This record gives sequence, structure tokens and C-alpha cells, in this order.
Amino acid sequence: MNRPAVVEPESPDRTHNTRLGVGAIVLGLVTAVALALVVGRSAGPAKVARLTFENPTVYAIEIEVSPGTATGWTPAGSVRQGSTVDVEEVTDQGDVWLFRFTSQGETGGELRLTRSELEASGWRIVIPPEVGTRLADAGAPPTP
Repeated sequence: MNRPAVVEPESPDRTHNTRLGVGAIVLGLVTAVALALVVGRSAGPAKVARLTFENPTVYAIEIEVSPGTATGWTPAGSVRQGSTVDVEEVTDQGDVWLFRFTSQGETGGELRLTRSELEASGWRIVIPPEVGTRLADAGAPPTP
């Protein structure tokens, strides 16, 4: 006589399920890293939240900035005569910042400051009085 057969339910292939789980985790990590790289690159150059320019001269002044060289100038704002202005979101120039001041088509000079000097001043730049003197010597009349 035959013994009765015992039927057991099939057990899932644990190896197959484990591979699928690990694969999903790896795919998720790769996707997260790729997204972080894309977002990081699209953020653009580093910025300084705010620069304050104080202008004691009788000239409205346009200000440009470069990373410590006489090339690569970018606009940094403008300030009316005898006033102070905050300029927000200025591109970070690195360890050395070179400012150039102009008015009425004339150059009033440049000012070189280090990052540590800017930080110590609270990112406040006082335009030197010599800028006004240079502009006057170049024949620029005071801004009305």
C-alpha cells in the first residue's frame, strides 16, 4: 500500500526576491546621486548674499567687480552720490575682490580687498574719497 502524499505549498525563491530588493535599492541610490549632481550644477556660481556700498563722493558711481584680476569684470551695482546702497546676490569672487568705480564714462579707480577684509567689514565697502578726486581731475562734473 502506498503512503499518503503530503502536499506542501511551494516556497518562494528567496534568492530571486533578495536580488530584486538589492537591485531596487541600488537603482534608488544611483538615481538620488544623479539628481543631486544635476541640482548642484544648475545652482550656478556661489553668491554673497549682500554687499553694502557707501559713496561719500559727489558722483553717482557704477561698480564692477572681478576676482582680483583686471579681466573678467561683472557689474556689481551702482550707488548715488552721497548715499549707501545694498546690492543682493553678488557672484562670489573668491579670496581677492577687485572693485572698479566709474562715472560719466570716466574711471575713478580700483579698490582691492581680500575676502577676510570684506568679512571683517560686514561686507561693507566704502568708496575711497580718491575716486571722487580722480573723477574731478578727469573733468567729470558732479552728478546733479
